[in-house]
Amino acid sequence: MLAILPPLPPSWDGFHPFFVHFPLALLVSAPVPIVMGLALGKHERGLNLAALGMLVLGTLAAFLSVSTGEAAEGAARVTGEVSRVMHEHEEAAEFARNAFVVLTIAFTILFFLPTVAPKVRRGPRTVAMLLYLLLHAVGSVALLNAGHLGGELVHTHGVRARLSAPASPNEPPAPAGGHSEPTGGSEDRE
Repeated sequence: MLAILPPLPPSWDGFHPFFVHFPLALLVSAPVPIVMGLALGKHERGLNLAALGMLVLGTLAAFLSVSTGEAAEGAARVTGEVSRVMHEHEEAAEFARNAFVVLTIAFTILFFLPTVAPKVRRGPRTVAMLLYLLLHAVGSVALLNAGHLGGELVHTHGVRARLSAPASPNEPPAPAGGHSEPTGGSEDRE
């Protein structure tokens, strides 16, 4: 009878592989509707609204990714090179999250600028939007670097998040990376 029951959901650290792809997809692709809005003009407001939604959701997902990543780090025992890469991954992810908080606030200001200050001409708004896109590119590089380091942890060092609940509450965390067994099973993915 127990075989037909679904597995227990993972603990918070096990959700890291689920959340990490949302900020990458949403935040890196958010400039697409912005550029389309600049090019088309007529639909700029609606496209910028779509970009704002992507930025807000992506930034929220970045907070979830960092939180679950910190929990996953606490559940893994790492040493040597793996520890160094994990630290770099954590620092890069926190920097990217903070950068996108600032970028999302900046884009929100740019989005509402025509409503708050309608006398600001299109030329200066376009220059501000192009400057924003340049800064967004810098944030995207930081985010992609964090993702690359996470991929290195998974694909080079074999670090995995536990995707199922521990068999018992007293079960110690499995070692990760290096010359020891990776955490979790082979079906686990970053």
